[in-house]
Amino acid sequence: MKVLLVHPGKQHSFETVKALKEAGVFYKYVTTVYDKKESLTGKLKRFLKGKNLNKANTRRCSYLNDDEVIQIYEWWGLLVLLLSKISFLSKLYFHLNISLANHFADKAAKIAIKNKVDAIIVYDGISRKGLELIKKNAPQIKTIMDVSISMRPFMRSNFERDMEKYHHDGFFREENYLWNKKYEKVILNELRFVDHFFAPSHVVVNSLIYCGIDKNKIDIVPYGVNPNKFSFIQKQYKPNKPLKFIYVGQISYRKGLHHLLRVVKEYSPTDVQLVLAGAFNKTNDLYRKYKDIPNVSFLGFVTRDILASAYQDADIFIFPTLGEGYGMVVLEALSTGTPVLISNLAGGNDAIENFKNGLIYDGLSEKDLRSSITWYLNHKDSIPEMSRNARESGLKYTWDIYHKNYAEKLKLFLSRK
Repeated sequence: MKVLLVHPGKQHSFETVKALKEAGVFYKYVTTVYDKKESLTGKLKRFLKGKNLNKANTRRCSYLNDDEVIQIYEWWGLLVLLLSKISFLSKLYFHLNISLANHFADKAAKIAIKNKVDAIIVYDGISRKGLELIKKNAPQIKTIMDVSISMRPFMRSNFERDMEKYHHDGFFREENYLWNKKYEKVILNELRFVDHFFAPSHVVVNSLIYCGIDKNKIDIVPYGVNPNKFSFIQKQYKPNKPLKFIYVGQISYRKGLHHLLRVVKEYSPTDVQLVLAGAFNKTNDLYRKYKDIPNVSFLGFVTRDILASAYQDADIFIFPTLGEGYGMVVLEALSTGTPVLISNLAGGNDAIENFKNGLIYDGLSEKDLRSSITWYLNHKDSIPEMSRNARESGLKYTWDIYHKNYAEKLKLFLSRK
């Protein structure tokens, strides 16, 4: 049995490599940017320093030998990465990224057909015409989609409800492509050629069902965390100090920050403080509006090597996203013993038990968010026990467990006639 794993970026695909190897079905890994010996990526890396070098070093998988990696369109992938860092070229980045996905998927499909693999695993939004090509020319190849985020039509419906309820146009400005009928048609069309889906959470399952997928074609395999990289320090009861929340991720409307920042602004700095760790530019609408609020701090991008200490320094991790698949930051926070306050649209809320290791609130309700923050404020004495529970929860979601679950469910699907 030969399974080809295909991803033009990275995400959690390196961990999926390990799962396939444990299942005894791994064939090759197809990607664009990879730190392979004598690759363009490897050569360019020699000129990088600091945070950029740290990021480049993540483009290599310890589970893979170089001869197990097939690189295609590497230069294109590097160009897309570069453009993603330049805010005023965001439109060019979007179109080049879509074009790369189209060409990448087609070529990866041809590799699958040429090498007569038994199955191919692709990722949502980046398979384009590739799966259709396989079904027309090699229908015996089983097609699997690893869905890392809620399907876009499902997200759009939530965004529309939010904009109508709170009278803003943030999603139109930030995620305008979601209202492009041609783009939606491409997304829904590629689902027609998928035999089976892997989803990390119930939110993603619901989004697939919203798009017409039979739930019997979906397996849930939650992501994992390396607890050794996010070590545990139990939270202490601090009755006379402000309650410190930390958020990790993009500074955007999709992440629900327009709600979080507006609500946090209402509290005194002596009661509630919010630290946001995530890249942004100074023209960002949310940054400009809230940068001078006394109980809000924008840290900017924080590298993984110091993120654990950022979690440990906070009392509560908060994740208000309105469009997610899982949010591995949730598992990182739990692993450090940081209780969670999380939206019910985050995916990672599957790991949260109310009042035990965190709180789940309605992501489209500022009233519910406000009452949840106030609950933590009035129950500081519960935080030490919730911290211990958080760590125990994190240990139930390790990458080793992910590898085992993915391998078992993949083998079960591949064994079906």
